[in-house]
Order: sequence, then structure tokens, then C-alpha cells
Amino acid sequence: MAEQKRHRLDETARDLGLPCESWHQDWGIVYADHTRLPEFGAYYQEHSAGFDNAQLDSVGKFLLASVNDAIVEGHPHAALLPTVFDLLWADRHHDVTRWRPDYWSGFHLNEEAIGAEEVFPISRPLEQLIERSRGL
Repeated sequence: MAEQKRHRLDETARDLGLPCESWHQDWGIVYADHTRLPEFGAYYQEHSAGFDNAQLDSVGKFLLASVNDAIVEGHPHAALLPTVFDLLWADRHHDVTRWRPDYWSGFHLNEEAIGAEEVFPISRPLEQLIERSRGL
């Protein structure tokens, strides 16, 4: 089973033209690329119906990390955060994908992670999007 999951993640990496390192826990963070964010979002929209849970999680992490990098770099693709949020939050697989934005939204609250807000500036905007979606 684990071997099949790794194979599917490697397949996703090949589709995206990225190194196949499904064994790497943070593959989605390591290979994030804010310059290709529209391409990655389109890939998610087109293929997520056939993804297994590992692919949903890894590509979701990959999308959030790419937006975070765009924010850090001051790249215009940072404006795609609401679109990426909607992809993951409202996705038909929400039981798998919703926890990822929720998790990333709390990084600025971790007082032990010195500089977490500078490293993960996506945290507060995600928190605001989640609150709006919940009507808070």
C-alpha cells in the first residue's frame, strides 16, 4: 500500500516536471514554486478527482507553500491565495484538504517558533479566509 502511494506521488511529480521524491515528508514545501502557481492550481483542478489522500495532501501543501513563497518574494501570484484557499477548503475532498489551510493558519500563533510569521506570512491571511468562510 505504501509503495502504491509513493508511486502515485512520483507520478504527480513527473506530471509537474518536479523531482520524484515521494519519500520526502515535505516534498510539497521543498519544491514549491510561486512562479508556476497558476499551472499548479490548474493541475489540481483538473486531476484532484482522481487523487488519493496522499496526493491531495501533498499537492495541497505544495499549493500553500507556493503561495507562501509568492508572499515572501512579493510576487504578484500572492494574490492567488483566495483561489488556492477555495480549491482546498471547498474541495469535494474537504475531509482531506481542509485541515491543511487550518493547520497553516495557526503558524503565527506558535510563540516558540521565533520568526514564524516572517517565514510563513500566509498564516494570518489564511486565518482571515477561514474566519470569513465560517461566518466569524
